Amino acid sequence: FFTGAEPVPIPQPNRRGTLALTAPPELRPGSTLSVELEARGLSRATLAVVDETLAPHFKNAFRLDGMRFTGKPTPEGLKLAHDGGVGLVVNILSAPETEKLDFDVAATTKELGMEYAHLPLVDRKPTKEVVDRFADLLEGREEGVLVHCGSSNRVGALWAAYQGLRGGASPEEAIARGKAAGMKSDKLVEAVEELLRGP
Repeated sequence: FFTGAEPVPIPQPNRRGTLALTAPPELRPGSTLSVELEARGLSRATLAVVDETLAPHFKNAFRLDGMRFTGKPTPEGLKLAHDGGVGLVVNILSAPETEKLDFDVAATTKELGMEYAHLPLVDRKPTKEVVDRFADLLEGREEGVLVHCGSSNRVGALWAAYQGLRGGASPEEAIARGKAAGMKSDKLVEAVEELLRGP
């Protein structure tokens, strides 16, 4: 990373790093500070940031490519997502996993005025059919979108598959975006790579 002209190295690729910035003294509390990050040798799209507003209310929460990717949701987290401009919540947990949540995510989402879509992954990994349905949900949408699973691992896999099959990304770039969105499992990485290679 670079702050101004000074490089801030992150020695281990594909690992999340923390960059602490000191605000100028003239910046008043409550003011907005815009920060632009540049990753030399990487696409800007592989830079994800932790969503500090949502993170305390979800199991993991990231912003990437104008989207929000999270793990297990809470009613408080969904309310904050709505207040932050989210208009569609996509749940990719299986039906049994959804039933085990301690609240009705579909009803809560709709009560808050957001659209809800249930798009469970077959065998816990993305398929071309699921990616096509996901692309249909995103097409022409102006409001924010939040996609959740249990930890953001499967969410990252779906985003990688979408970017590779429908977003024009190379397989390497698609995998990088998926990891930035939360994909950690080697098995999911392999499943996405296989999907992107095609038959």
